Amino acid sequence: MISAWDQSEDQLQASQEEEFGEFFSYEPRLQRPNKPTMADPVRPVVNCLPAVFMNPHENERMRLYQTTISTRNPSIEVRGCNLPFEIKQGDQLVRLRSQQRYEITNIRPNGYGVIKLDLVELGLSQQRP
Repeated sequence: MISAWDQSEDQLQASQEEEFGEFFSYEPRLQRPNKPTMADPVRPVVNCLPAVFMNPHENERMRLYQTTISTRNPSIEVRGCNLPFEIKQGDQLVRLRSQQRYEITNIRPNGYGVIKLDLVELGLSQQRP
């Protein structure tokens, strides 16, 4: 039996996806020692995965010489029920809006069915503002 709290959490996440969400293509990858990753033949590609994308800008101070560097820490929040298999570190996502490719570096479930995925941008070939 689903509790009223769980139902309200699910409705809240669904409304956030509807208002702020966008679609990603989830591409499972196999990690091989000392070799590049390859497509996972067991887990299928999931197209049109709804998620909320976040790309916060941060200024970090380095201790040496008090230098400030500018960085971005992209992440998405996705409902675990939208994927038919377990999320693994090293899998890749393609943001359908910009066709930018990301790799999953950290998986953080919140305990209510939402999973926050920390990402690293792959293949940055052009200067961004």
